[in-house]
Amino acid sequence: MGNLEPLRKCLDCGLEAHNEDDLKMFKKRKQAKHGRANLCRKCTSNRAIKNAKERLEKVKFDNRKWQKKHKEKVRCQKYRRNYGITLNEYNNILELQDYKCKICGTSEESHTGKLAVDHCHTSNKVRGILCRKCNTALGLANDDIDILKEMILYLEENN
Repeated sequence: MGNLEPLRKCLDCGLEAHNEDDLKMFKKRKQAKHGRANLCRKCTSNRAIKNAKERLEKVKFDNRKWQKKHKEKVRCQKYRRNYGITLNEYNNILELQDYKCKICGTSEESHTGKLAVDHCHTSNKVRGILCRKCNTALGLANDDIDILKEMILYLEENN
C-alpha cells in the first residue's frame, strides 16, 4: 500500500487520523468532513484555555481602565457616603492645613495614598485630615482624651 491520505489532520499539531478509531481523537462536528472537527481534542482544549485567558486579561484591563477613568468619581462618592463631604470640601480642608497632617504635619507626598478623613464616630463631624498613622492612633485610643492624656504622661515619665 502506498501513502494513504489521512481522513483528518489537526490544523494545529498535525496529528493525523487514518482510520475510524483514529477519528475518535477529533471531536464530532456535523458540518465537517467525516463529521469531525479540524482540531484534535488536545488542541481544541488548548485553544479554549488560551481564549479564556485572553478574555480574562481583557476584562481585567477593562476594569483597570474603568477604575482609572472613574477614580475621582469613586472618591467623591466615598467622601459623601462615609463623611458627608464633597471632594471639593476635602480639598478645601486639606488646603487650609497646608496639605499636611493636622497632627504631625507630614505631607501627602511622604505617604502612600491620600491622607485620611478624621471624623467623630458619634456626631459624624469631620475634624480634619490626618496621615494614616495619626488617624489610626486616635482610633486605637477610641478617641478618648483621658487615654491620650495618660499616654502623654507615660511618655513624659519614661523618656
